[in-house]
Amino acid sequence: MVLANAKTIACLGTILALFWCSSLWAQPLAPVTTDDWGLKIVIFDVGQGDGALLLTPNGQAVIIDTGETSKHGETMAEYLLEKDKNGVKKIEIVEWMFVSHYHKDHIGGVRGLAGKIKCKAAFDQGPALLDHRNPKGSFTAYVRYVGDKDDDGREDRNEFGFVRHRARPGQEFKMGANEEVSIHVLSVNGDTAGTAQDLPLSPITLESDLNPGSLIQLVTLKDFEYVTTGDTTSNDWKKEPDSEEALIHANAIPGGHDIDVLKVAHHGSDTSSGRLFIESLRPEVAIISSTFKRRHKLPKLTSIKILETNGARVLVTGRARDNNGKFHQSTNAFDDGYVPQRTTDELGTITIFVAKDGSKYTVRSEKNPQLALTFSSKDN
Repeated sequence: MVLANAKTIACLGTILALFWCSSLWAQPLAPVTTDDWGLKIVIFDVGQGDGALLLTPNGQAVIIDTGETSKHGETMAEYLLEKDKNGVKKIEIVEWMFVSHYHKDHIGGVRGLAGKIKCKAAFDQGPALLDHRNPKGSFTAYVRYVGDKDDDGREDRNEFGFVRHRARPGQEFKMGANEEVSIHVLSVNGDTAGTAQDLPLSPITLESDLNPGSLIQLVTLKDFEYVTTGDTTSNDWKKEPDSEEALIHANAIPGGHDIDVLKVAHHGSDTSSGRLFIESLRPEVAIISSTFKRRHKLPKLTSIKILETNGARVLVTGRARDNNGKFHQSTNAFDDGYVPQRTTDELGTITIFVAKDGSKYTVRSEKNPQLALTFSSKDN
């Protein structure tokens, strides 16, 4: 009897020890604080558009798209100029500006930046073929901002403040006090290798739709990986050049495909977020910069479904549902009555704080201060 009790006690002790260890293992990660971040990614609430900043603790800043309106650019400028907002210092000059493509909802904000924020260099798709959906006023404001009024990609005698360059696949930019943050250009105009052979986009294609040629970039801080996509396209649901699939087939993402955060292409449209692309990247967090409009009705339910079923927590800056609380079904894809389980919308501006050592990151919301999601950057 004594022996049985001893065995029982020993067994219970083992169970309790295992329970204690597993409880410790399951403890949530502590959020990245304002004192221990090494990279801040700010995805502004710019309606159905894109406008984002990268910021390091030493005050270096990078712009990736500018939103649609002057007000969006003014909001970004205000953030940069006010230490109380950015948490670092007054920033009047950014290192680089990257423009994914020339549609108004990505370049319209330059009017609000002009006269307030300068950039040392700007990188884009190169001289443009304007299509009927590209409001000429926004593009004119952009090329003036980067000092290339005639849009020829060269600094001419009568042009001042020229900072414009054509982005090239394979380019890498470093920022941070110890150059710990890298920005990799993965794809430009469908080209991932510098030869234009993986997805050649003809002038006719680029003239009719600038989206497939959007810049795709990878931002890293040690283990942390963030991919931003502009309005790049997939042909899963609509007939489009598949610039997403070309990126995967070319193995253009350094270090593999398992990433932490994805800025979802084309505001969650069914022209993007193809199966192969999302299954290959398997983002832990997917951020959609959009708000529901009667005309476009974005994001599409099929995009949310493919993201969630591949493990992503989906966060939307604006409203993702109609007035009846319904997500919009695509007419081009079968959603099978899918009910989103891991999607949160109306979050406003979303900020990602990445730890100095790149081991974890915390996602915060402007409109929902209680939301603080912290994830490990280590690959599973």
